[in-house]
Amino acid sequence: MTMKRTITVLVPLILSITQIQGSDQEKCCKQDYQFVQQDSTFACVYNSNKRLQSNFKIQDFLNKNISGNCIEIYSENKIATFTFDNSIKKVSKDKTLEVKHYPKCCPLGLDYNDLIHSCDETVKANRKDIFTENSFIKIGLPHCKIISDHIFDSIDEVKIDNVGIEFKNTSRRVSNEKYCVDSTLSGKFVTRICEDDIQICKNITCIHKCCPDGKSFINGSNCLDTFKHGLDLKFSSKIEDPSVPFAIIYGIPGRIYPLEEGKYNYYLDKAGTFSTYMNKSDAYVNHPVTEESYCIEYTYRDGIWDNYFLFGKAITQPLEPKFAVTRWAKMVSCIALLLTISVYLILPKMRNLFGKILLSYSIATFLFFFFLCFSQFYYNVINDITCRCLGYISLLTSIWSFTWLHIMCIDIWFSFGRKSDFWKVIVPETPSDLFVVGPEWAASDGELLIDSTPRTLAGPLQKNEFKRLLQYSLYGWGFPIFWILLIYLCSTSNIVPEEIRPYVGVNKCYLENYDSKPGNFAYSVFVILPLLIQQIINTVLFVKTVMYCLKIKDEIERMNDAKRKSDLNAGRERMGLIMKLAVIMGVFFLFETVSSLYNFQNTTVTTYIEVVWDTVNCLQGVFIFIIFICKKKVYDKLCEKIPVLKSRKSSLSSSATTQVSMHQISGNKRDKTP
Repeated sequence: MTMKRTITVLVPLILSITQIQGSDQEKCCKQDYQFVQQDSTFACVYNSNKRLQSNFKIQDFLNKNISGNCIEIYSENKIATFTFDNSIKKVSKDKTLEVKHYPKCCPLGLDYNDLIHSCDETVKANRKDIFTENSFIKIGLPHCKIISDHIFDSIDEVKIDNVGIEFKNTSRRVSNEKYCVDSTLSGKFVTRICEDDIQICKNITCIHKCCPDGKSFINGSNCLDTFKHGLDLKFSSKIEDPSVPFAIIYGIPGRIYPLEEGKYNYYLDKAGTFSTYMNKSDAYVNHPVTEESYCIEYTYRDGIWDNYFLFGKAITQPLEPKFAVTRWAKMVSCIALLLTISVYLILPKMRNLFGKILLSYSIATFLFFFFLCFSQFYYNVINDITCRCLGYISLLTSIWSFTWLHIMCIDIWFSFGRKSDFWKVIVPETPSDLFVVGPEWAASDGELLIDSTPRTLAGPLQKNEFKRLLQYSLYGWGFPIFWILLIYLCSTSNIVPEEIRPYVGVNKCYLENYDSKPGNFAYSVFVILPLLIQQIINTVLFVKTVMYCLKIKDEIERMNDAKRKSDLNAGRERMGLIMKLAVIMGVFFLFETVSSLYNFQNTTVTTYIEVVWDTVNCLQGVFIFIIFICKKKVYDKLCEKIPVLKSRKSSLSSSATTQVSMHQISGNKRDKTP
């Protein structure tokens, strides 16, 4: 009896909303294929969009190899009639049709599961594909924000026409494009309605779903059509009465995080109120359904996830304490780095090769801290795309920073740490006359053959300093860009195993580490490993440079050459500055390596250690400013350039001179006193 009633209500629906010229109209391509235009003709391609389907009795007209007319879907889901000329194998469009689509809730061959709001296969004998013969079908309501279900047993309860659908018992009318109809697995009839007002949640339980109707999370936060996964609330023991009927609110509420039952304390009651336990207040905080504080979604990823998850908004997982503190330290570093950059831009004499390397390093470190500050201050309002972009930019700038520090170490080694480059060993006629000279020391009599330029990265000796800087720049700026492109390629494809596949901007606006993604070691492979290699090379270069400087020190003293002593002292001073910076960054990098493998938030003590350590680490900009700028000779140069500082220095000097003179006069008077 139910089958007969369902047919009775659906057949008039098809007759009223399907406007196709003639019942013998044939579909141009075979099932699940549509037209795309290629040059001046059209060709059949597979239609991956399951939201627009067709069910024609006669299909694949082109395969008959006869001239005639047919109907087909083409560009942007439009529908038109086409003419096929078999003699020249050409398809041409006649006219676009205004076709009323059959609003089916599930794809062909599937019926609606009203318990979990999904689509599923029913027994072949109960399928009602006959209702959609010779029609085009629009599947589901992916554009709707709120959808409620209405189940009917009798055809007398609804009236369907060209305008829409009317519920007789309430006289409510819903226009086309705001509803869909289908049969249920239990043999009843369902109408799904787009609701305009969330006030409907006062009369029925409303549950938040992350993805639009018919979509689920597939391989990340990508909402793709699945249709077979709705909302099965029985996946969690923290959802009260999961079997009661409910309406669905669709959409991701900003930044979301998976809330594991063992890690987070939350509760969802049958009224749709979401409650989370806050440690700070030692109490539950209730979030009404209007707040969009959570969403539930089926999530699938190869070999890892195949289940439903409850995702909480950022308010349920606030910014970690260490980030709440360290973001202020990063701001201070940004200010110090801006001052450092300004000094190097103001004083041209400081922009030698080493100065330009330090300037590049300061710019890279400033950008790194700036974007980290931005993401940590606005983490609760930025969307997924912005977060992902910030993640890649932060990765790029961090590798920039470490690479330019690495270049500093390379440059100091090329300048002072290689016997064949900076200090040329001259072997005269007798071994007793062996002595060591520097690169800028050329003999006036032409007897000494001395190379005056350090060796570059390419190998051959270069006399132009610009070429050397260009080589450094290609490595310093280029290698990190290449590395980030590699990370992006590995993240968006399956060329690497899941255990080391990088995920950026999923749970945080950076590359996920082992703590945020258990079982994934991408952070160690793509960040820790290359930077660790750079740190090891830096250490080796420093050791070699120090050992060689100590070796040649005695010979420089024996030669008693003032110019060589001055050059050696200048080199040692520069190396000392870089060593201080490298040691500071190296030690903190070592801690970062350990923290990527061990969760310091397991205990209160280690949590405080991590906060203190990270805070000091984020003050790198201050260290750079103190090491390279806070020196008397830099201040003197600034005074020469900046009139305000120059006048202030002059007044202080005059005041000091006056005080000295007054003391001398007073002393002379005392000397003359009998």
